[in-house]
Amino acid sequence: MKYLKKLGIEIRTPREATFIQHKKEVRKPSYEKLYDWYIVQRKIPKEIGQILGVSSSAIRTWLKEENIPLRVGHEARGYTFKKPAKQELINWYIKERKSSFQIAEIVGVNATTVRRWLRRENIPIRTMVEANFARSGKLIEKPSREQLKRWYISEMKTTVEIGDIVGVPFTTIRNWLKEFKIPKRKSKYGMKYYLNCKDGHKVKSSYERYVDNWLFDKGIPHEYNGLLPRSKKYKYDFKIDNWFIEIWGLKNIELYDKKMIRKIQFYKIHNLKRIDIFPNEIGRRVFIDKLSPLLIFANPNRKIYVPPRISKEDLYRWYVLEEKSSPDIAKIVGISKRLILKWLKEEGIPRRNNRDSHLIYAKKMRVHSQQQLDRLREKLYQWYVVEKKSATKIGKILGLTKSSILDRLRKVGIKVRTPLEEAFIQYKKDIRVPSESQLKIWYIDQRKSTHDIGKIVGVSSTTVRNWLRKAEISLRKGNYKKKRSLKVNISL
Repeated sequence: MKYLKKLGIEIRTPREATFIQHKKEVRKPSYEKLYDWYIVQRKIPKEIGQILGVSSSAIRTWLKEENIPLRVGHEARGYTFKKPAKQELINWYIKERKSSFQIAEIVGVNATTVRRWLRRENIPIRTMVEANFARSGKLIEKPSREQLKRWYISEMKTTVEIGDIVGVPFTTIRNWLKEFKIPKRKSKYGMKYYLNCKDGHKVKSSYERYVDNWLFDKGIPHEYNGLLPRSKKYKYDFKIDNWFIEIWGLKNIELYDKKMIRKIQFYKIHNLKRIDIFPNEIGRRVFIDKLSPLLIFANPNRKIYVPPRISKEDLYRWYVLEEKSSPDIAKIVGISKRLILKWLKEEGIPRRNNRDSHLIYAKKMRVHSQQQLDRLREKLYQWYVVEKKSATKIGKILGLTKSSILDRLRKVGIKVRTPLEEAFIQYKKDIRVPSESQLKIWYIDQRKSTHDIGKIVGVSSTTVRNWLRKAEISLRKGNYKKKRSLKVNISL
């Protein structure tokens, strides 16, 4: 290159050199040809490049040299659509109720682009529910705040009933109430939390708890709140063999009454055995008469578990001296936490406040964390040091990344191997780093090269140079052969 410049010979560009190397002959097209392809025929640089046998970047360079303006955005990618006006978007999206996908097919873009145009033009985008109704051809109108307030507050309609009027799910009604800042009413019926039964079932009402406890006391095995046979919608309250118990706990609620009628019809259609229980029958003779056919399923040999009473000394030792929590004591004895709290109150043992409970919990967590750390160190030491597994293999066992394993090794105080040591373990080589004196004998006294020392030890010359730097042994400069001056005689 230097001699070519001195002699005034024009140097080829990288593109020209490439074409000569591949024995291709390319000629830059004229301005008229480029203009016709790019502006008139609207071809993209990739298509022009395929015609000429060059890359698209070469075409763009030629266009810049000829001062032909390059297209940008969607035009550069070969798309020829035109963005519709705001009124046209309103006609399609609001009046004709077309979806963003349908508009995208008309214009020739994707739905994301259409939604972006709608946001820029401040056209409100439909919600998922509205979009579903628009797709099915149904027209939905969102009620005003006053209308919602009249239905929900004045007429005391439920969200389900309002949803039936408007034609949307009750979840949409709840979202609209939240949007209009209309306060929600408290639930008309049902518990705000589950009630615990003797057999461990968690039920939704005191009536269900009474029935569940009665079945448990009689030793009748039962199931709670499952799907009815051949149904994906209706659930039973209790099931005993092929019998079903339904507890109708509400009265004079139109929505509940409709559901009750539909459910009874389902029972009749499929000939299912049903026992109906009403609130005024709970605890009376009629309740026992209705459930008496179920006594044939009772287990007479069942032993009812009666939890043992804990002495005051044991309670005091566990709760005060050993600082155990009420759930911990409950696990030891095999009873509920509430019963432990009740016994503490009866025995006059004062309960801990929140601050003391948090302090004891934090102390236990510190001990637990240290125990976990010790167990982790034992495992990592076994895998990494004894079995000489790599961090990657340990990561696959534990489901973690290599960097996470290396962090944990450093945290537990296990020395991490160097990449060289990892390589020798991988190839099952045993390498010993020579002492500083041995390195000085080889490198200074015997004048061996790093390459020769590497052959003796079984490592690369780069590793030997690293050892020399660590031992603070100054490296020799390389004795290169003198470069012979190149003389070129060109007779002109």
